[in-house]
Order: sequence, then structure tokens, then C-alpha cells
Amino acid sequence: MDAHDSVPFLKEIILFLTLAGVLMPLLGRLKVNPVLGFLTVGTLLGPYGLASFAADLPWLAWLTFGRPEDVEFLAELGVIFLMFMIGLDMSVERLWSMRRLVFGLGGLQVLLTAAAIGLVAAQFGNPVEASVILGTVLAFSSTAIVMQLLIQRRELGTPLGQSSFAILLFQDLAVVPLLVLISILGATSGESSFGFLLASAALKGVLTVVVLYLVGRRVIRPLFHQIASDRQPDTFTALTLLTTLGVAALTWSAGLSMALGALLAGLIIAETEFRHEVEITIEPFKGLLMGLFFLSVGMGIDLRALAEQPVWIPLSVLGLLALKGLIVAGLLRVFGMSWGRSVEGGLLLGQGGEFAFIVIGLALGFELISRPIGQFMLIVVGVSMLAAPLVARLGQVLGDALDRKITPDAPPPMRNWANCTST
Repeated sequence: MDAHDSVPFLKEIILFLTLAGVLMPLLGRLKVNPVLGFLTVGTLLGPYGLASFAADLPWLAWLTFGRPEDVEFLAELGVIFLMFMIGLDMSVERLWSMRRLVFGLGGLQVLLTAAAIGLVAAQFGNPVEASVILGTVLAFSSTAIVMQLLIQRRELGTPLGQSSFAILLFQDLAVVPLLVLISILGATSGESSFGFLLASAALKGVLTVVVLYLVGRRVIRPLFHQIASDRQPDTFTALTLLTTLGVAALTWSAGLSMALGALLAGLIIAETEFRHEVEITIEPFKGLLMGLFFLSVGMGIDLRALAEQPVWIPLSVLGLLALKGLIVAGLLRVFGMSWGRSVEGGLLLGQGGEFAFIVIGLALGFELISRPIGQFMLIVVGVSMLAAPLVARLGQVLGDALDRKITPDAPPPMRNWANCTST
């Protein structure tokens, strides 16, 4: 066995660590969103980017990623820890305190947007299952990008920031039944009606989540108490990783996704007094593993498809931004936001999200969505995410101008309410 075989993916690991340790801090100084940085780098250095020229330029092979599967395993870990960190932010108490915004505003946003996009997908000849999956997943926005933009602007505590956070929170919750639905549809494709499978997905998902949640609370809290009393940081870290991967493995063995289990593990720990300690413990891993996930996402974007469809892809991106923007803006206005801030919120949340790459990838694996449609939608989502900061800035400008026109004597919007809380 030669040295290369004994250390699999050595080149890819070194290249990734070089990007994470050298290039990403440089982009940070330039105030480039790290998610967009990894997406862009993955696209440029991936198999459909510069790596496609490696046959003519052998030295280029050492500076590029030849195959998406070269980082696929580590990227899956990135997805798991992304879902785990989202679960940590979803304590039951927090959800209850924001129930009007989360379940009212967020629920209506997902329901109306999924229905609208699903109808459009059906008009293009997609079957019911594919239309429901595409409609629902495209209703989701990018939690990573939107939260990063709100934090950079110091707007997370403003009414718009709290409303956006509530919408994102419900979207994260809605991933659970969607992942369950895809798992059941894939396992029983063609055996039952879609309505029966939908009901089965809901029932199986609820039962699995409730059982694991109740059992997990009785097992995990005492374990963390014991480890904390021993004051051994390395053991505490090991228990955190064991909880995340262990619950993920349990949901996988139940026929559901590991991502769902990771989110549930985060939710269980969020109910304990060790939540903040776990966040500090997992923080160094989260950044690198999420970076791997978005790098692999970028590697899967085929820019040649953009060149082959120079009209449909830009039109689809604009259509996604416009449709989601109109629905979100209308709902924000109904929930008491000014017209200007409603328009800003609509454009802020108009892009597709990272869950699209997880959900569509899973649906492709079960052959619930045709590969050309899946690849096309992944490119649309990727381009919309790349355009998100520019679109969000446009929303700010339009929102300010609209508010000044409607209420010329009103004071300018306060964008630095760092200590505001939702009511």
C-alpha cells in the first residue's frame, strides 16, 4: 500500500485547510460572507471549474478538487453539525415566547410560498411528489447568509431582525417533516397514494421525535451532569460529539435522515443548563465543517449549465426572488411592519437556502426528482445565494426610499438596536 492510499484524501484535506486558514481570513477582512466565499471557491476549484483543465495542465490538479465525492463524507458531517447548532437555538421556551411570529408569520410564509412554487413546478410537468418537495424546499431561505447579514448590520434586535429570525426558525422546524416525507416516499415509492404517504410521514416523524426527545432528556441530562462534575473538558467534548452522532444514527436506523437526528440532539441539549458550554465546545468544529459543506455545494454547481441555459436560469433566479419577496413583504406588512421594512424583509429572505442542497440531494438519491431538474434547481439556488448580499442591500435602499416617500416626516429607521427584544 503506497503512502497516498494509506492517507485518503490527503491532498483535499491540505487544500481545504489552506483555504480555511489563509484565503478565508483574507475574504473576512474584505467583509465577504464566508458562506459565499466557500461557495465561490468550491465552484471555481471544483470539477466543473478549473479542475476540468487539469488534464491539460497537470500541476493544476494539486490546486483543485477533482471530484465532489472527495469531500463528501466530511461535508455530510458539516450538514450534521449545521443541524445540531440550529437545534441548540430552538429551545421550547424560546419557541413559545415567539410563538406568534414563529408559527403565525413563519408558518404562513412557508405554506403560501410552498403552494405558489409547487404550482409553478407542476405547470412545468413535474409529478406531485416532486412539486411538493421543490415548492417546500424553495420556500426556505439561507439561515447562514441572512443571520450573518443581520449580525453584520447589527439589526438582529430590530423588529425586522426578529421577524426574519422567526421566519428562519419556522423554516428550520419545517425541515423535519420534509426530511421524513422524502425518506418515506423513497422507501415506499409507488406503493401507496401520496396522501397516505404524507400522513404516514407526519405520524412517523412525530412519534420518532417525541420518543427520542423524551428518552433523550432522561438519559442525556444525567450524563452531562456526571461529566460536568468530573471537570474533564476532553470527556465533555467526547460526550457532545457522541450525543450528536448517536441520536443522528438512531434516526437513520429508524429510516429517517441523520440530519433530523442531529437537529433533535441539539434541541435536547438546548433544554439543559449545559447549552452555552456545548456551543463553546462545538464552535471550532462548526466553522470548519460548515465550510466543508458549502465548499462541496459549490463543487456541485456546473457553470456550463448556466452557459447552456443563459435565459432560463437567470429568469428562474429572478422569479424565485420576486415570488418569495412579494409573499414575505405582504406577510410582514400584515403583521404590522411598515411598507419600506416589509420590502426590505422580502428581498432579504428572497434567496434559496442551504437546505435545498440537502433535500434535493436526498430526493435525487431516491429518484423522486429527475437529475436534470435537480441540477437546474441547485444552480438556481446557488446563484440566488451568491446574489443575496447585493439583493439585501438593494432592499435596504428601496425600503428607506419607500418609507421616506410614504411618511416623509418619519425619523430614519434605527439599525443598531442591539439590545431590543421581541414582544
